Amino acid sequence: MIWSVWEHTAGKKLPGRRVASFIEHKRHTNVAFATEIIDQQEGDIKSLNTLMDMTADVKGYQWKPSDYVSVSLIPPVVLILQLIEMTLSSVGNISGVFQNMGMKFDPYYFLEQYVPHIDWDKFKEKSAGKTLEDKVKTDMSGAGQGQGGVY
Repeated sequence: MIWSVWEHTAGKKLPGRRVASFIEHKRHTNVAFATEIIDQQEGDIKSLNTLMDMTADVKGYQWKPSDYVSVSLIPPVVLILQLIEMTLSSVGNISGVFQNMGMKFDPYYFLEQYVPHIDWDKFKEKSAGKTLEDKVKTDMSGAGQGQGGVY
């Protein structure tokens, strides 16, 4: 699915505008493909969980396995990343419009609503930890400077 402009044009150079248009078209095609694969996998997941319950019923179990566990499939990482990239780009454009209009909004809430593939609570937690870690490193490196002495 991922191929270069050079391969697609059989070695002919494309003008800059056509290259940009081609890249956008390719990106849109990849996102549509990713969405289709993810939708297909959701149907497969539902079918696998139903099959698991039906098997338990045939075996005479008095409980449904899906009440305790579930089968899931993970879409290919490349497809997830492309989908996230396109969604983040769109969210960035929309948030820019909101800022230009002078509207106040919470960007994390917006991202949580429209980019569900990322665990935003974990992201915020890791971001805060990274900020604190960087601050401590900066403070520690600054504390050691300017203090002479012989050991």
